[in-house]
Amino acid sequence: MNLIEEKDGLVSKSKKIINIYIVFLFAVVWFSYYNQFVFGANRIAGGVVSTGIYFIIYNYFAKLYRAYKIGTYKISEIIFSQFLAIGLSDTVLYVECCLVSHHYVNILPGLAAAGIQILGMAVWAVYTKQYFIRYIEANDTLVLYGGENAGEFVHKLKHKYEHLFRIQETVNIEECTAGELHGKIDRCDTVILYEVSKGYRTSTMEYCIEHRKNLYITPRISDIILQGFKERNLIDTPLFKYEYHYLDTKEYRTKRLLDLTVSLLALVLTAIPMLLTAAAIKLEDRGPVFFKQDRCTYEDVKTSILNMAKTGAEGISAMGIDMPLAVLSQKNQPLFGYFKQRFAQVTNPPIDAIREEVVTSTTIYVGRDGNLLEKKEENCKMLEVSNPILTNTDLLKIKNMKVDGFQVAEIPITYYKNASLEKSMEYLFIEVDRVIREGANILILSDRE
Repeated sequence: MNLIEEKDGLVSKSKKIINIYIVFLFAVVWFSYYNQFVFGANRIAGGVVSTGIYFIIYNYFAKLYRAYKIGTYKISEIIFSQFLAIGLSDTVLYVECCLVSHHYVNILPGLAAAGIQILGMAVWAVYTKQYFIRYIEANDTLVLYGGENAGEFVHKLKHKYEHLFRIQETVNIEECTAGELHGKIDRCDTVILYEVSKGYRTSTMEYCIEHRKNLYITPRISDIILQGFKERNLIDTPLFKYEYHYLDTKEYRTKRLLDLTVSLLALVLTAIPMLLTAAAIKLEDRGPVFFKQDRCTYEDVKTSILNMAKTGAEGISAMGIDMPLAVLSQKNQPLFGYFKQRFAQVTNPPIDAIREEVVTSTTIYVGRDGNLLEKKEENCKMLEVSNPILTNTDLLKIKNMKVDGFQVAEIPITYYKNASLEKSMEYLFIEVDRVIREGANILILSDRE
């Protein structure tokens, strides 16, 4: 039996002991005093239901505050977590008693019971932790690190968690061959990957999982979406620990069955109120009852929802740039103001301008696109321009070009001062259509006439 199985067995047994102790004390004080204020009839059944509710609430808060982490938490942390779980659970049931009885009930019996619960819980935490340290053997552990030295981290592990990890070896993973690394992993029960680069980490994780080693890793941003891992904190170092619970078919089916049961029960309980609400909406404003929910990303929350919450108005945003067109300005604009990008995509890692020149190239091709489905020379006959910003010389070369397959047409875009812009644009479209029908495949729009 390895460390994880021993620890899980101890945690399960200790959890049952503390649950029985806490719930039993609650049941005693509830049946002997508080139950009479809540239930006038059927007191036994009502007391049993209240005890069941207390058990559920206590376990929920105990799991929420991790009050069962015997192996990795300090005794003080366990006691404090249990204190919160017991206090909140007792408070919820006391408030229930006061609300049902319509007056304040004496709190002293509850406080006395809570004090005994906390005192017994503290004794339980101390002895369970001591038993854990004394009788559960630590696992042989291999620490694999990458670029950053793990000396300080290993020192902390030995100082605080020697009852969990028996450090056999600390190895720089980049200095080992695959065979040497697998041999070291095979000789240990637990493997900790500390700041290991992605390339080494993926293959090592696969090998550890295949051979069912207890696996811990220092997390990265991408690890948030990893399945099968749960977060662990060893001193001041966050780790992810691989869990094998989801591989248990019986446990998986039980969980799914429980999910379906709870969902169906909730559906039955809420069906009548929901139908009444839907009918009221329909009768009141004749509007739609069902709406399709839109998923909101972090960017939506940041750019739209927060702005609407602050200003009370719908947010306005654009993909790329939403500045006024420079050509319509009555003042002189810089050259770069005339160029707009439709969309900017951030790449990580950044694009390599040398090795990925085809992506960052400023070369453009001028001419008519042919039929891509036909392998003909005239379909790919285009003018290659190395830079989209043309000098006067470049423009003259294109304008006076005499090459078979290319026909250049110059169209003025000037118009009379008193003419409307709309009519002038329509005339421009007509001229462009005319020269294209005449065979032009390169158009120069000029304002120099």
